[in-house]
Amino acid sequence: MINNKKVKFLRIVNSIFTIAAMVVYIIMPILSLTPLTTYAADTGFNSPSAQAADIGGDNNGFEVAPANAFSDDTNYASNMNGDDDAHRFYDYNFTLPSDATVKGIEVRLDWWLDSIQNDNNMYVQLSWNGGASWTSLKTNNVESTSDTNNKILGNATDTWGRTWSVSDFTNTNFRVRVISNSSNPQRDFYLDWVGVKVYYKEFVPNPQLSQSCGLDIALVIDSSGSISPTELNQMKAAFTGFV
Repeated sequence: MINNKKVKFLRIVNSIFTIAAMVVYIIMPILSLTPLTTYAADTGFNSPSAQAADIGGDNNGFEVAPANAFSDDTNYASNMNGDDDAHRFYDYNFTLPSDATVKGIEVRLDWWLDSIQNDNNMYVQLSWNGGASWTSLKTNNVESTSDTNNKILGNATDTWGRTWSVSDFTNTNFRVRVISNSSNPQRDFYLDWVGVKVYYKEFVPNPQLSQSCGLDIALVIDSSGSISPTELNQMKAAFTGFV
């Protein structure tokens, strides 16, 4: 016949292991949390601080006051007889966390025309290596003669067909190329601002956890006398070792 005291002892020991397993199940995910992540962080719209005409059309880009496209104000750059003219804007002075993952890029163009007759649009390309390579063209064909016209190309999840690293956005590497396009070679283009916003995900480490997890655990044992002093001492030792 099985000793009832031993059965009780085994049941209690089994309960101890069950409680231990539950504690481990609760505590381990807390101790092994992965770094917190902040989604939808962005740089805001940064402005360029350098520019240069590029090859295309008559090779002079926005030849009148091109630096006026550095900021969102009432001053603007002009591209006269602008079909196929191209212009680079750069030195955006981005500050991105070193471990950031780029999720999307927006380019804002504040531009308009002297006339919306014929077919007219603006192309935009991005470079990550100082202009040696470029993304595919994005097109904005919403024509306007109003100096309040502004359009955004790209979005928070649009990476323009490639995977970007933080180093791609240094002043040495990052470039924006704006290309005027019209079926009328005498069309005039005006450009007030070429702003760029970068969306990214940043990894933020968790704070250090203290040695105590903050959980209070009470273990209750039967001391009614149904367990012998020897067995009770064994259980106490087991509890002490667990705690």
